[in-house]
This record gives sequence, C-alpha cells and structure tokens, in this order.
Amino acid sequence: FNEGTNWQDGCPEGSPAAAFVAPCIITSTNLLNNNGINLFPNPTSGIIHVQLSNQLNSNNNIKVEVYNYVGDKIYGNMYKNIVEGFSFDISNQAKGIYLTRISINDLVVDQLIIIE
Repeated sequence: FNEGTNWQDGCPEGSPAAAFVAPCIITSTNLLNNNGINLFPNPTSGIIHVQLSNQLNSNNNIKVEVYNYVGDKIYGNMYKNIVEGFSFDISNQAKGIYLTRISINDLVVDQLIIIE
C-alpha cells in the first residue's frame, strides 16, 4: 500500500496506504507546501485558512492580497505576530478563481483559490 501507485488524490501529499477519506485533516507541518505556506480548503466557500511552518511563525509581518481574474485587488490585509496560522474571509466575492499573494519578508507565494 505504501507504493505511490496505491495513493489516492484528494489530500495534500496523497493518502498512502489507505483509501481517501474526506475531509482532509492537516495535522503535520510536513504537509505544508509553497515554501511553508498552505492555504485551505481549496475550493472554498470564501473562508480561507493560512497555515505557516514553524520557521515562518515569528514576529514577521505577513501581507495578504487577493486579486480577481482581471487583476483588481479585492482584499488586502497585514497580519502581525502570527502563531501557526490565521484565516481571512472573501465570501462576499462571486464564485470564480482568485489569485492569493502572501508576502513574508522577501518570500512571496502566489496560489490560485477557487470560490464555489
């Protein structure tokens, strides 16, 4: 079961040795991607959770920006003194695909988010 051909899609990193069970529960920092930043769920109803790896949990300023498909910024906020993660709400936006940009010092991570 541990062979990659037996993995099931649906959770970050797949689900080795067992069938996929929804919903995914992220309990370990080894599931973080995008340089230690994980946004979930995706697709979303508009509430987006941001999980940070331990090395990013400090007194860093974290800038979050969200852009619509034509490049208009529809959300922007600065977060300070974050421990583990935070959430933000863009549920007032129409269904569609949005670009989320998270900046921490010199690290910039872009990720597409789908609002259903």
